[in-house]
Parts: sequence; structure tokens; C-alpha cells
Amino acid sequence: MKLIRGPMLGTHDGVQSVVWSKLRPPPNMPMPAGATSWSSSSADDRAVVYCSQGRADQPGGLYEMRPGKAPQPVVRDFYGANFGCLCAVVVTDVGTAAKAYWFLDGGKRDHDPGFRDPPELPPGVWRYDINSGLRMMTHDVRNPQDLAMSPDGETLYVTDTYLGKEDNRFKYRSQGAVYAFDVVTRSGAPFLTAKRLFAMPVRGDPAGIVCDAKGHVFVGCSDGVEIFHPDGTLLGVLNVPGERAVPSHVRLDRKVMIC
Repeated sequence: MKLIRGPMLGTHDGVQSVVWSKLRPPPNMPMPAGATSWSSSSADDRAVVYCSQGRADQPGGLYEMRPGKAPQPVVRDFYGANFGCLCAVVVTDVGTAAKAYWFLDGGKRDHDPGFRDPPELPPGVWRYDINSGLRMMTHDVRNPQDLAMSPDGETLYVTDTYLGKEDNRFKYRSQGAVYAFDVVTRSGAPFLTAKRLFAMPVRGDPAGIVCDAKGHVFVGCSDGVEIFHPDGTLLGVLNVPGERAVPSHVRLDRKVMIC
């Protein structure tokens, strides 16, 4: 999708038109779900990273696609155990030898609708880099939806929903929360510690999540996009029509892309 910008309402810049096209995924990357893009200081060093959910006859994985190139697998399994439902990814330390991929596996989410085999791994947060390989960073999540890294790289946020099955006598207005983890270094390797409740959505389950350059946290919920200060204080809500909004990107010029 390409946004054509120009002057609108006097001197204000705005989107005049949108050009988009629908791309069919290649056969070796079945059912792509979440994605992110990264680029380094070199104009040619950039790519889009896709989470492939897979099918019953073809497991998914994490794939990276550079301009004009076919997608290449980053990780497909954990020592032979297939992922259940990869759904979100962020890339950190771009342009350095420590570049890392942090991603979510939703576990049985794709098995419940019937198009994936029973999961072989629990829901969790994973990390991969070329030096230390693939590690599960935490499985202290129930039904993870999305993740975001703070701009200083010290806090990882995860949106998680409870599925509402713990006590079906009540219908809570919110069935999930945003959790924060500290990213710390032990023995020269990163670990996730100090899980804590960061924010309870005002309404509905939290879905997509992104951070801006100042560390503000944007969370897609049933009432739109809820914006939180890094200390967990609700700053406001961007009301968006529809069942659930998913913020996909926050630009440095303070523009928010919402699906």
C-alpha cells in the first residue's frame, strides 16, 4: 500500500489517495499473519519479516523477504518441534551483529479452527539471533496476540487474552491485559524477567501493540486505540469504528497507521 500525500485544508499535509495491491503469498510461506519491516543505514539492507502460520500439511515459521527476492526461512522449528501459530514479530539491533528477532507463538490458536495439527510447543515468546540461535524467552502467557519493544530496548510488552474460560458465570468487560517484561542481560545473554501487569484495557481484549519513539504504548482494543504512558497511565483513546482496531505503525512524525 502506498499513500499519496499532498497539501490539504490549506497548509496541512494529508493523504490525497491510496494505491494498493493484493499479493499472494508464495507456496513456501503458507498463511502469513503478522509482519514487520526493518532497514539499516544502507539503502539496500532492508526486508520484511513474516510470521507464517502454516497448514495441516505444511508447518509455518519465520520468513524474511528482501526487495525483489523470494522469502527465506529464518526459523521453522525448535529442534524438530513445530510451532503452533506464529502471529507477531519485532526486530531489534538492526545493522549490528546482535540483530535479533523476537516473536510470538500462539500455541493452539490455529488448531482450534481445525487447519493445524495439535501444537507441539506451548504459547510463548521466542528470540532468535544468528549467534546464539533460537531460545524460548518465556511461556508465562496464555493467549498472546502481539508484542512491542520499547525504544530503549529495556522493556518488552505483550498483549494477552484470557479467552474467558476461567469462569463462564461472568462476562467481564475486558478479558485480557498488557504485560511488561524487563529485558536484562545475564551471563552475556538476554533474559525476560519481572513480568508485571502494565495496563488493563478500558474495553475489550487487547490486540495489536506498538511503541512510539518516546516510549508511549499504543494498544488496539474494542473502543479503538488506547494510548498509555510508559508508567502505565492511560493518556487517551483514538476512537476507531469497527470491532477492534490494530495499530500497526507509529511514525516519527506522530502519525499512526491503524488496520
